[in-house]
Parts: sequence; C-alpha cells; structure tokens
Amino acid sequence: MRLPPQPETFAQSGDQRDARLNALLGELLFYWRGKCQGRTMPARADLDPTEIPRLLPYLLLTDVLADGGFRYRLVGTEVERSFGARMTGKRTDELLFGDYLAYIDALYRRVIDGRQPLFAGSRYGGADGQSPLFTERVMLPLSSDGETVDMVVSAQVFRRADPLDDRTAYSLQHLADHDET
Repeated sequence: MRLPPQPETFAQSGDQRDARLNALLGELLFYWRGKCQGRTMPARADLDPTEIPRLLPYLLLTDVLADGGFRYRLVGTEVERSFGARMTGKRTDELLFGDYLAYIDALYRRVIDGRQPLFAGSRYGGADGQSPLFTERVMLPLSSDGETVDMVVSAQVFRRADPLDDRTAYSLQHLADHDET
C-alpha cells in the first residue's frame, strides 16, 4: 500500500523529533533556531552562508511572491542534480505540475501560515525518471519585518527509495500522531 506524503510539523523549541531528522536537516534547523534570537523567525539578512558551507549544496532559498506563488531564488547543486534541471530563478509552477506542485505549494503555505518549521518526507520520481528517490526536507520561515513570512529557507536531501519506504513513512506518521510534544 502506497501512502500519500504526510508532512510532519514540529514545535518551535527543541524536542525529541529533531533527533529523527537527517543530520543535515537537523543542522540547518539548529542554525535557524540560533538566528531567531528570541524572535519567531530570523530574517534572510541574519543568515550567513559562510557559517554553513557544508549545507549549501542542499539549500533552497524561496521567495514568497505577492501573487501567492513561490520562486526559487537559490537552489543548491545537489538539489538541482537530483531534480535534473536548473531550478534557480524559476517559479514552482514553472517546474512542477499536478499533485506534486499542489503538495509542494501546500508545504510552503503551511510554513507561511504556521510561521514555524516544517519537516516533510515523500517519494520523488528522480531526475532519470527510472529510479525513485525518497526525499526529506526541513522548511524554515524567514521574515524581513519580523511578522510576515517573505522567504523560506529549506534543506532537502535525497536517497534511493526501497520497498520499505512506505512502511517507514507510515511509522514516522504514526510516531508523529502519538508524540506528546
């Protein structure tokens, strides 16, 4: 049985779910939290790429557009390689379509509306169309005025999918549904 992607949100402050994140995703989350400095979320200007060079190939910096759309301002080399095309400077609706576009846009809207981190994992077709991938991402809101989310910084990692992925996705969702945090 193949389950639809079920994103998992987690609390603003540290909790046990962080330990289940991929190390790179957890590293970005830790960095982002450090930049909050008592605010709900940091601004783009608070981020310094020289402080996180190991994360750069996995980062996405996405603009929230006035028309409700999203544009990839910057996309790391590993993300573009796995996607199979240049994404930097493109809108989500130029690159994605159908259910996957709706899923990605819904994740961005959830980050914007909730103004808090979001972790999500899903299957992904892969650049070659033959080898399915499992992708995990952490999406973190940014705000230049401290209130309105105007950018989202994300890290995304990919691995080859295997038959256990559907059961793993179910297990993660089951844990999320039963966490007390």
